Amino acid sequence: MNLQDPEDLHWIRDEFLNSEINHGKVIVHGHTPVDHPDIRQNRINIDTGAWRTGVLTCIAIEDASVLVL
Repeated sequence: MNLQDPEDLHWIRDEFLNSEINHGKVIVHGHTPVDHPDIRQNRINIDTGAWRTGVLTCIAIEDASVLVL
């Protein structure tokens, strides 16, 4: 943690969101509100802005299957 660049912690978001790199695991994340879950090969964004929309997104993952509940 101490080796992280504070600049990256603020500005790496677009690089991560646009990346198609295989991270070795599928990353499930939020902190970037989207209208619908954004399901990609390397990441899944489930932040549907519940604080603003009242819509809380939940997913179930089993093997390679992703089910939006």
